[in-house]
Amino acid sequence: MDCIREEYPVAQKLIYILAFLSPRCIPKTIINKGSPQLEDKDLVEAFSDEFDVNDILESLTKLSLFEEASINSIRVHRMVQEIVKENMKENDCLEETLQNVQRMLSYAIENEQSPA
Repeated sequence: MDCIREEYPVAQKLIYILAFLSPRCIPKTIINKGSPQLEDKDLVEAFSDEFDVNDILESLTKLSLFEEASINSIRVHRMVQEIVKENMKENDCLEETLQNVQRMLSYAIENEQSPA
């Protein structure tokens, strides 16, 4: 995790966020600027640009932390999620991460159409 934090600080925060979601078929639309907007301006900037999001996800996929489930979703192994959660506790960023998860889910619910 240290190499990710040094090379891709936004990616590390995204890994933390995705550790709290269902491991299968995480919609890419979950990766957004949040509602209310995320407090971390680097996240807002990166998550507001689809190309930046795709670059981050591609990097994480190359590191075998995630895999594409479909063109619109990703998945992660439960064991990876558990390891990430432990790392998050050690780095004392649980509260910030949970706030980001809540805001991003809220934005997705407000702005995405139901797959009817």
